[in-house]
Amino acid sequence: MLPTDPATSPAPRASKETKRGDAAKRKLGTRLRQLRYVAQKREHLEHLEGSVQQLHCHVARCEGQLEVLRAVNAPHDSALSTAVEFFASFRHGYQVHRPHMQANQDAFLHSVMRHDLLFMNERGIEKLFAQWRASHAIFPSIEMVPTGFDVRACDDAYLVVAPGVLHLRISRMSLQCLCPHVLQNEWLVQRLLGQVLSMPIVNTFHFLPDGSITRMDTAASIVPALLALVGAENALLIVDGAKIQANGELTIP
Repeated sequence: MLPTDPATSPAPRASKETKRGDAAKRKLGTRLRQLRYVAQKREHLEHLEGSVQQLHCHVARCEGQLEVLRAVNAPHDSALSTAVEFFASFRHGYQVHRPHMQANQDAFLHSVMRHDLLFMNERGIEKLFAQWRASHAIFPSIEMVPTGFDVRACDDAYLVVAPGVLHLRISRMSLQCLCPHVLQNEWLVQRLLGQVLSMPIVNTFHFLPDGSITRMDTAASIVPALLALVGAENALLIVDGAKIQANGELTIP
């Protein structure tokens, strides 16, 4: 029998055992990592579920607050919307020669204003219609442009203050009805014919809690508009005897 080399004969067995041990360690390490991953994932999911529950509670509180805000702001928004629609509907005056548009304007006013509307110190919505008809008869073109809307709470009602500019094109009929004394000055007449009178105005709508308009105040200033067209001296001449009041009322027959 040949002698065995002591340096080499145990190596294969030791190598196999080492490999098996390393494999077991790797398997154990993998298993531990899997367990840690599962634990971390479970913890993360539990945290997310808790966050979702908190988010649901927060959303519910916000929705409740939103409903309260809607209830509080509903009259405010309704009043503002009505004032905006008024300017949009009558931007180019009363559409007497366009029956369909006039019918829409009539329906709008009757839907938002009380029949006993207080307007230019008179009771009744007819006064408002009469002023619109007069404006249509006197001026060839009209454009009413709002420059802002200010909603103010007043007890349980709202006021909407709406400044703007009323652009009125001047004709000989306009001068005859509005300031007939000017017709004696042909030079001034020619200066005014075809010009656009741009009057600053303020409309104030008084709303009841039900959203209807019970009163409408108006203010108009013709002087700044005339100053821009003909200067101070001629403006004073026109204003002296003009058939328009400080509230914009046309006092014509």
